[in-house]
Amino acid sequence: MKSSFVGLLISVGCLLAPGPRSSLPAQVHVRFQLKDRVITLHEPVVLLFKVHNASAQEAVLDLGFSKIEFFHFSLTKPQGLTVRNEPPYTEGLGPSGKVVISAGGDYEQLLVLNQWFQFDSTGQYSLTAQLNTRTHLSETGNVDPKPEYIPFEIKERTPERLTKICSDLAEQVKLAPNAQVAQEPALLLSYVEDPIAVPFLSQLLGAHKLVEGSAVSGLERIGSEDAVKVLISALTSGYGDAPSLARQALGVILKKTPDPSLQEIIREAGVR
Repeated sequence: MKSSFVGLLISVGCLLAPGPRSSLPAQVHVRFQLKDRVITLHEPVVLLFKVHNASAQEAVLDLGFSKIEFFHFSLTKPQGLTVRNEPPYTEGLGPSGKVVISAGGDYEQLLVLNQWFQFDSTGQYSLTAQLNTRTHLSETGNVDPKPEYIPFEIKERTPERLTKICSDLAEQVKLAPNAQVAQEPALLLSYVEDPIAVPFLSQLLGAHKLVEGSAVSGLERIGSEDAVKVLISALTSGYGDAPSLARQALGVILKKTPDPSLQEIIREAGVR
């Protein structure tokens, strides 16, 4: 009788024991990691999103529109203010957000945090990063990724470092075998928000790699007199969509700049 009771307990225990779903977090590993340990003022802040599928089955995740829709970040700045931003607005048709990771495979994506936040001062920052979507495993269910806390520091502006970053990124665009490969370095260069970047962004306008949008956006963000002169030059000598994009950017600078001499330069170019 006693042995029967023990057997019954074992049977019930087996029925109530966690199934494969409970081991899912150990099967799919989601991580966020800063690309560079050293970050200086005015350079892009780059985050790497990494997924390792340690399971024996295919994993599928949906990152949403342009593969950035379902990333959620909150940032605490050196002054103690915490800000939360929606995904950056992207015009037109973006790439599919569906990512398929084979059994034992990996996925990595570069995220430029300047698309979500402004990093306009030196000091200690802390980022909370989370993917607000599940990873689906066909046989055993879904994985809910957990948020990750990432502290980092932005150090003083270093002109030599900024110049090297700009030069390397411009060279990557130049050597890119096609327009698709050129997009990532062009985007990164557009977020070097410093006058040092102006001549390198100017190079992008003549690169013929379909990176005019990034170049113009970067020049607009800098908004200096030199940046304005490059945009004015693009009105008549630009490639592809550069003339129309440059006109729009000059209109934005005209509205937001408090500098009357800069306003006059833009108006003299026929932008109102």
